[in-house]
Amino acid sequence: MCAESLGMPKVALLFLSRGPIHQEVTWERWLQQAEGMVMLPGTERGAYDITWQQQQEALHACKLERSIHRVTAKKQHMFRLYVHPSDPEFLGFHEGSIFSDSTVRNLLPAGNYYFSYELVEGVRSLLAAALDDRLNQRFVILCEACVPLYPPALIYVQLMHEAKSRVSLDASSDTETEVSPDWNEQLQTKHGVNRLHHWKKGNQRNTLLRKHAELAVKDTQLVQAFVHACGKCTVEERFFATLMALNGQLDDVFTHSTLAYEDWSRQTWGGHPHDWQADEVNTTLLFKARTDKGCSGSWTSESLHQAEQLLTSYLGPSDTWRPAQPPPPPFTPLQPECLLMARKFKPWTTANIVNVFSDPVFRKWNYTQQYG
Repeated sequence: MCAESLGMPKVALLFLSRGPIHQEVTWERWLQQAEGMVMLPGTERGAYDITWQQQQEALHACKLERSIHRVTAKKQHMFRLYVHPSDPEFLGFHEGSIFSDSTVRNLLPAGNYYFSYELVEGVRSLLAAALDDRLNQRFVILCEACVPLYPPALIYVQLMHEAKSRVSLDASSDTETEVSPDWNEQLQTKHGVNRLHHWKKGNQRNTLLRKHAELAVKDTQLVQAFVHACGKCTVEERFFATLMALNGQLDDVFTHSTLAYEDWSRQTWGGHPHDWQADEVNTTLLFKARTDKGCSGSWTSESLHQAEQLLTSYLGPSDTWRPAQPPPPPFTPLQPECLLMARKFKPWTTANIVNVFSDPVFRKWNYTQQYG
């Protein structure tokens, strides 16, 4: 109970999938980088809350806890995994998989869930399960074909520093004269959803503060509206954006920021973003994903260094553990425009992704200097 003893907040990674996680190997390699890293209480404020002796005792306990686990996901303390597989023929994750104990209990019935309310219920089930752990403070909604764009240290510290949820809003909102084709007047007359002020559209991949995750799970008004008056809605794109507007939460949301890089210029059948092929996956592609939406590559280099300084590793000998003073410098977060994940990557792209992540140039983070 390392994180519990330190009171260390965690990031819940929520995978809404049909069956297997396409990039399980990638996520396992990624989580291995997080092994043995913890944030001591008070680090972010520049003044530790526990004494040197208490630090040593806590880190020794963490090291002991790590030694008893065989699965990578449980050897680290920053992230917790949750999976909602919907394929009734999926037999589950094998013993030793990083996802072996991550499947939520409340699963959807079998069926095709694209553009359906069941997708929202799948996410709500993931959120409900993750909320049971009081240390989960950030909630990241992913799919089976997502990959991270930065090391775990940077993503963890970045999300902990973001004081708002990432729920992007589509710029094309309804006006007095222009009405969305999926609008149903009963949403307003029977369920109190105002077309001009509440009816919003966004992305399916979001990051949520704990209070917004709780709001999504406790909601009944919007759920009833979608179930009874939204038969033709793109519900999975409407739910979180409309939920935030309906509950007056837009000031606590990065509305122009999303989570994952997607290529919509080459849509697949059914209106989905491009599926990357193995020969397309290289350093240039993943750097492009990082710098999409105007993210500054030169900023991320310093942010990574600062993030690593905020974390303490207990993997080395105890005499190498960071002393209680002085605390590390403050963290300068990435811009909200900086994407943290990318999709869609099928299983046959894994080897290429792992090769890119192993590239020392890719770890320098500065796209403009390295690649012009």
